[in-house]
Amino acid sequence: MKAKVSAGVNDRSSWLACTVMGRPGSVSSLHSYDLPSLSSSSRTNFAASGGALISATGSGFGVHGVSPMIAVGDTYASSNVWVSETAMRGRLAPGVGAELPMRALVGCCTTGTSTQVFSFDKPTVSSIQPAYAATTGLALLYLAGRNFGTFDSTVSISVGDTKCTESTYVSNLVLSCLVSPGVGASQTVRATVGGQVAESPVLFSYMGPTVLGIGKELREL
Repeated sequence: MKAKVSAGVNDRSSWLACTVMGRPGSVSSLHSYDLPSLSSSSRTNFAASGGALISATGSGFGVHGVSPMIAVGDTYASSNVWVSETAMRGRLAPGVGAELPMRALVGCCTTGTSTQVFSFDKPTVSSIQPAYAATTGLALLYLAGRNFGTFDSTVSISVGDTKCTESTYVSNLVLSCLVSPGVGASQTVRATVGGQVAESPVLFSYMGPTVLGIGKELREL
């Protein structure tokens, strides 16, 4: 006996059964549809604020509207729309990071494979305030820039080779940190957001030593 399977999507195995003259037959095998596969997208990078329309092409998206979803890393696009068996589109959610895997989700719990990766724009630091602090540290340092993300992604800030005592996400345009104790001038300030590193064009310096006086023994030499 041969039969044509109806179109559908589902990665879960389903029972196959046949009925002859009103009498159901015994089940002898299981059936499942191929997982969707995402092969390309209309965008491969965008600002951390998200919001751009993104289209995905591939195969196995079904032959009717089936509540599709486009995922970038662990974040799902919004306003997803099924277009055809080989296309879908959605609105990119905010995010951070580089070379994040893209996936197509079609139907209940169906996760497709992908050869496409996506990167959010690299964060940039344009200025710091203040540009100096005492060697004892514990000064609050602000970094202004862009693409820091619209949510706290556990940022890390360092001055020279020393990490700040505390690094804090403020907004997509501002980060802050509590500077650790240190010495030296012209230190590079680096911010790491989603695995991407941004360096400040403005260098940071610890205040130089100050001689307040000399001892009697030295004056007599």
